[in-house]
Amino acid sequence: MTDLLIDIGNTRLKWRTQSQGQVLNEGGIALTELTQATLEQALPDHVTRLAWASVADARYGQWVGQWAAARALDAFQAQSQSQSAWGDLVNGYDQPQQMGVDRWLAMVAARATIKQAVCVVDCGSAITLDYIDSSGRHQGSYIIPGQRLMAQALIRDTAKIQIATTTASSPKPGCNTSDAVLVKTFSKPDFII
Repeated sequence: MTDLLIDIGNTRLKWRTQSQGQVLNEGGIALTELTQATLEQALPDHVTRLAWASVADARYGQWVGQWAAARALDAFQAQSQSQSAWGDLVNGYDQPQQMGVDRWLAMVAARATIKQAVCVVDCGSAITLDYIDSSGRHQGSYIIPGQRLMAQALIRDTAKIQIATTTASSPKPGCNTSDAVLVKTFSKPDFII
């Protein structure tokens, strides 16, 4: 069996295929370039199951659903729900369905792996921090702008920061203002917790 996993975030659709936990292939499409046609071209054909989640506009999810239906795939869409618990993990939001499904899934995965207090951090368009205590109760969250949004704010709202037009390709901290502020993008994270 080959599974296709899709994450539709705020700026990109990311996908990967895997079999028995081994990653076979992966890719992504910027949402600014995503159409039904580009989705059809980008996604692999030889998969048997699909699991996906989205925090983006509903039309992208409809396209994924249509793609799966056309192939008669066994498909599952993870969604935020009004239930406030999954196993021993309890969502601390007043209205749990308002939490982004990406954050909830990250907490479910963290709790399944770590049965102690943990902070789940995701660094994307926004940086989110979700705190879970040792009993599995979600204690609350912080949501702050991601690196690109913070860099845009610094450039726009700070008079003396000048940014070079070249892009940095190193994850090392900058040794000048431009390199320290510049948004650095990498194809894969160096580590995952």
